Amino acid sequence: LNISTHEGYFYWYTDPKAGPAFSQEFVGIIYAIGALASMFGVLIYHKKLKGYSFRNILFFAQLLYGLSGMLDLVFIKRWNIVLGIPDSFFVITEESFSRIISKIRWIPMIVLSTRLCPLGIEGTFFAFLMCIDSFGQLASKWSGGFVLHAFGVTRHEFGNLWLVILLRNLLRFTTLCFIFLVPDSDHLDDLVPCDFVFFVFVFVLLTLESAIEVNPSLEDGNRFLLLRSDYAGNHNGRHTIILLQNSPSRATRTFMDYDTIGQAVDGICGLYERKLKEINPSLRNLSYDITDLYNFMDGFADMSALVYEHSMHAYLPYDRQWIKQKAFSHLKRLANGGR
Repeated sequence: LNISTHEGYFYWYTDPKAGPAFSQEFVGIIYAIGALASMFGVLIYHKKLKGYSFRNILFFAQLLYGLSGMLDLVFIKRWNIVLGIPDSFFVITEESFSRIISKIRWIPMIVLSTRLCPLGIEGTFFAFLMCIDSFGQLASKWSGGFVLHAFGVTRHEFGNLWLVILLRNLLRFTTLCFIFLVPDSDHLDDLVPCDFVFFVFVFVLLTLESAIEVNPSLEDGNRFLLLRSDYAGNHNGRHTIILLQNSPSRATRTFMDYDTIGQAVDGICGLYERKLKEINPSLRNLSYDITDLYNFMDGFADMSALVYEHSMHAYLPYDRQWIKQKAFSHLKRLANGGR
């Protein structure tokens, strides 16, 4: 919710009687410095804010955005002169602060949109997002022009401009009432779009099968392994690990480094702990070195690549379309009694 007062503000900037009588060149410098300041907004988000939840970032950014609008009101009423702050310094500082806050507001919405974008339509989704943003800016200018006209603000009459600025700021604060609609999650949390529900449903069903299932009927000699782990850890439900090797030759294997094992530990250590308990059923507290876990994983001769997919909480091959087709055909065989 925002109305643009840029047109009325520009004429007030350059008015020699009611305004500070800035030159058009200096107004251009103000906006140029503001554009450079927006880069600091990107750095601030990247260095300090990306670990916070989208909801908290947007709430405080919108709050600061509304407060920064009050600086326009201070400038319109010329209170900065009463405080002894020169016009040029005040307006550059206000423009820079406003641009930084605007950029901090914008980045979380872009990140959130990318987390929700369905697979395969990234370009279309981003173009649609830009269209929404452009339409919002256009609607803001239209509504702002209508409000300026309704309050009698022209290129030479600015008596009610402060009321328009105040109304604009109140609308900015009103947006805070809708922040609860934003997910209370950060950029590392998994936000699963509706398009991925089929994937999740497929893998939940597949994990109800045997602990290790090999489907030898796939073309090109590919082997499709499903490993079910009962290890829950800090996660709810089971984990599905999919291992793929394109050739029966052992030379095609890709050995996994320790970083990859660290990512896969939630999905694989359940199998390893089960093995340790089988060896020593009386063992209560399990502890083991990561080297032992690596050797255990190295024992799977069919392992070549293991890729963790955040959106599905599962380990998948790179070709997502391939796994979708194979999982779907497997479900159809289950529905037909295994035929």
